[in-house]
Amino acid sequence: MEIPFQSTILRSVGVRYTWLCFISEPISMSTCFQKSVPKLQATKFDGNPFDWIKWFSIFQATIDRSPMSLSEKDDTSSIAINWRDNGSCQSLLFTSAASELEIDMNTVAKMPISGYHTNREIDCSQASVQIKPYRSQNSSVVSIDVLAVPDLKMTPVKTSELNKLCSKFDHLKHITFPNVKQNQVCIIIGIDNLELIHYNEIVKGPKNTPWAVKTPLSWTCAGKTNIIADQQNPVLKTQICSHGQLDNELFTKIQDWMKIENYGIASKKKALSKNDEKALEILQSTTRFKDGHYEVGLLWKENAKLPNNRWLAEKQLKQLKRKLSTKPELREKYEETLQKDLQNGYVVKIDPCTDNTNSVSYLPHHLVSNENKPGKIRPVTNASSIIHGQSLNSNLLKGPDLLSNLVGIILRFRESHITISADIEQMFMQVKVAPSDRSYLRFLWDHNGKIEEYEYTSHIFGATSSPCIASYALRRSAIDNQKHFPEVSHIVERNIYMDDLYISTDDVENAVNIMSSTKACLSIGGLTSPSGILIRLQFCNKIEYVDETVQVKFIMGKARVAPIKRMTIPNRELQAAVYAAQLAQFVTEEHDIHIKEKVFWSDSTTVLYWLRTPEIRHRIFVANRLAKILDVSTAHDWNYITSAEMAQEAMKLKI
Repeated sequence: MEIPFQSTILRSVGVRYTWLCFISEPISMSTCFQKSVPKLQATKFDGNPFDWIKWFSIFQATIDRSPMSLSEKDDTSSIAINWRDNGSCQSLLFTSAASELEIDMNTVAKMPISGYHTNREIDCSQASVQIKPYRSQNSSVVSIDVLAVPDLKMTPVKTSELNKLCSKFDHLKHITFPNVKQNQVCIIIGIDNLELIHYNEIVKGPKNTPWAVKTPLSWTCAGKTNIIADQQNPVLKTQICSHGQLDNELFTKIQDWMKIENYGIASKKKALSKNDEKALEILQSTTRFKDGHYEVGLLWKENAKLPNNRWLAEKQLKQLKRKLSTKPELREKYEETLQKDLQNGYVVKIDPCTDNTNSVSYLPHHLVSNENKPGKIRPVTNASSIIHGQSLNSNLLKGPDLLSNLVGIILRFRESHITISADIEQMFMQVKVAPSDRSYLRFLWDHNGKIEEYEYTSHIFGATSSPCIASYALRRSAIDNQKHFPEVSHIVERNIYMDDLYISTDDVENAVNIMSSTKACLSIGGLTSPSGILIRLQFCNKIEYVDETVQVKFIMGKARVAPIKRMTIPNRELQAAVYAAQLAQFVTEEHDIHIKEKVFWSDSTTVLYWLRTPEIRHRIFVANRLAKILDVSTAHDWNYITSAEMAQEAMKLKI
């Protein structure tokens, strides 16, 4: 049977990560690192379907999996699953394992990664660990140096499956893997530790069967199998062993760049996805106004479930305690911040005697300082902390984009002479969490040697759903109080981006009214009154009438690089006309100034001819773009200008 698959190789300081390919049960794989291909028709073999490759390495790099003991201290040890890679020049330890083992890591450094899809740097730290074979009394402990790097997304290892595999083949029946609960790969041992990855013994089998090899750490096996599968339609799944957030981060950056690139020419109004619809349903069903604040539930995904990770939170707290012990002034400020949050009601202390909550989860936290604000620190929770493949953020919906168009806000901000800017202080904290969800926002703190448990009552920074929830609460406040403050609803809709207000006016009295009414409305909604600053400025973008003549100033422009795909000159000129029409429509819609007429100039006689010959049946490419142009303008709006005159007019524009 021919199996289609793709391969990817990444290099990092001589470190080679290879990818694994195997067939498993039919599942849905949507991440960048797990790519599914159409289901394969199972070939019959003695009446049974094939169970194809369990795992193997493509680029002649041998990668083994085996359970072993790994520790740094005598009282701290854990079972680790490793990959031994003789194509890797450096042994790597994942930071989740380092945190669990409370390993002290040296100064953080940058490790360059370059390869098929990336050219970037990741943070890494030096660490020293001791390892030995699992439950081996006679084996000596070996100390190795590793680089601690962010976790890679790897398929969990189940030793029970390995034992089941061995039992199916006569030449492997004498091999038994220890049954351990740990199933996450946490360390890669490279050729810098050759004494641990060489083979002491090899058990060979017939063609198309797995082989077993014995290393100084344990037995392992690899190869092609013919195990009877329960499913008739297995799925081919690939696992790319790269930095866990590499492709996701790259994809996000491309998305953000495309959004910026499309400002002014792409409509912000888009159909809601299924997840967005579900998020809106949660917002509408859980939001209520109580005790002077809006209370909103977390935007949970379907079948969301978080494990109780108190043991991990305690270990992370010990690390934080050690760090703060060397800087008592930071610990004191940390305590002050916690007490302030308690006084403001953002956090409550949990009494273990009265607490009967069944499902809880804890957030690791650390301090962040800003060199531009000396003496000020801010505790930050990590909602992306992963345990057993789950994190708070991985179980939350992002929600629909409720923010106003930033470019439109800037355009309106420049319309008038008097500008108003304001900021809503600690906006997320002003929105409360539904009581049923607060147990998933707990954290631990060491007070005088005693571990105390706290719980957030407000939505936290760093949670995936917090921006959407805060924006919804802000708009809800304006809508609910629209009867008393009708103008504020329009301001919130058009002139606030997240927690920042930007608006302009030509009248001082109107500016004062805007500020006072906005403060009053948001205060009723439980949002801290924004501290507004009135600034008198003169901008040069206004369209002014001076001595009965029109003075035009530059407002906004757009430029695009010609696509790699070859296009004829008329087609490119037509595409430019589409951008011009879309940009004009955007400027018209986003400004509060009423625009009576739009005039377009083009040096393309071909485009002007196409626009003025609606009776001609054009090619699909041309027809579709003409429709976009004529949807927001008329043929009479378009005029001819020579290329030389266009260049001269462009030079006259004052920005």
